[in-house]
Amino acid sequence: MSGSSSDEQRAQAIQALESDPQGLDYILTVDIFNEGIDIPRVNQVILLRPTESAIVFVQQLGRGLRKIPGKEYLTVIDFIGNYQKNFLVPVALYGDTTYNKDTLRKLLTTGSNTLPGTSTVNFDPVAKERIYDAIDQANMSKLSDLRDDYKRLRFQLGRVPMMVDFLEHGQRDPMLYVDYDRSYANFVLRVEGEAWTGERLDAFPKKLLELFSQEINNAKRVTESVVLEALLGGEVMDLASLNQRMQARFGLTCSHQEWVSVQNNLNFGFVNNLHRVVREQGGALVIDVDLEKALENSSFRAFLSDSVSYALRTFTKDLAQGEMVGGFVRYRKYGRKDVCRILHWEKDVSSTVYGYRTVQGQTPLFVTYHKAEDVTESTKYKDAFVDPSTFAWQSRSNRRLESSEIQEVISSRRILLFIKKEDAEGKDFYYMGDVMVIEGSVVQDFMPIQQNPESPPTPVVNFRFSMDTPVDEAMFEYLRVKA
Repeated sequence: MSGSSSDEQRAQAIQALESDPQGLDYILTVDIFNEGIDIPRVNQVILLRPTESAIVFVQQLGRGLRKIPGKEYLTVIDFIGNYQKNFLVPVALYGDTTYNKDTLRKLLTTGSNTLPGTSTVNFDPVAKERIYDAIDQANMSKLSDLRDDYKRLRFQLGRVPMMVDFLEHGQRDPMLYVDYDRSYANFVLRVEGEAWTGERLDAFPKKLLELFSQEINNAKRVTESVVLEALLGGEVMDLASLNQRMQARFGLTCSHQEWVSVQNNLNFGFVNNLHRVVREQGGALVIDVDLEKALENSSFRAFLSDSVSYALRTFTKDLAQGEMVGGFVRYRKYGRKDVCRILHWEKDVSSTVYGYRTVQGQTPLFVTYHKAEDVTESTKYKDAFVDPSTFAWQSRSNRRLESSEIQEVISSRRILLFIKKEDAEGKDFYYMGDVMVIEGSVVQDFMPIQQNPESPPTPVVNFRFSMDTPVDEAMFEYLRVKA
């Protein structure tokens, strides 16, 4: 059927499709029946053209989702498969419009756990891997898409939307705007242009907003944001007051070591971009001259308060969905810089961490589970789960058992395991948990293939770690299955 079919022809076709058993098996349509048609007996939807929109995809599925006695499931077959847009499948099925890649992967990994009632969705392995690949390859921060979603929410609200508005209305993750323009304020000013009615921002407050947005209020550690919230509210903040807030709001506490780290981070000493944001006065933190000057600008104050609120709300949501282990939420993603900051390291040394580094008795391990095909033989490390409770890991090449680097790993008071499935996932790694060296498992080994057959074998050290908690079954299978 097409748009040229008469109403009578359409009605006859629908009646024939609903007839049992002598009626039609299928109706082929072109750009009709996408919405507004009710044929409860439909139990199979076959897609024969690419779908560019999550809304259209849901409308097409909806033709088969009406309930009727004896109809227990709907089969959907996509013969075309617009694989560049396959990330729209979890967007449509799970109703998540944040366009946050990690959120979409988790929805697909957990399957039907997040669906209401007794609804279930099942994907065959090939389809699931193609969707994962589409998520990895998709550009979720295209200016045209960001601008469209911004303008849509602006029209809905009748005013300039802030980051928290995107959260409250279930819209695109506003950190995508930060990723694109270094701060949400920058994006708003880009889109609003001369129509902007707020107070103008000069270079210095703009720079501070960029630093706060990227280095402090990214919701990976919440302590700095709690301090900022209090200071912006006209309060001073000492460690005891901070712990009262942290305990009441998140069930967490801040150690003295973290307290020192927070002061350093708020002044951007961690990223070697020192500013006078806070200072200590009588054992409490108060606003220092650089932040005080910037806060004279009403637009700066509004955007900074909004950034803080975004961080607090996002952290609250993530914490409710995962288990906190020593500053990290299990199965949440972190970049190397985030890890260094949360572990209270004084400076950002993430560019020198590579696969691992031991500082102050703490060793984070960063593992790419499936190595790219074009990596050198000397970096094809045998890192893999033996089972959900055991992880096999290899040190960097050209390392021997007696080297100080290896001994530091062995004697670490804390070893943390971070994994990403493959390089296409981006720069961030899932925090899998803390691990312990299995006694007797650390042995000298050698890389199996040498660059030069005449060269001596390349030494490497093998470890086996026990997980603090067995890996969740869905995450375990997701990481192990290669696309």
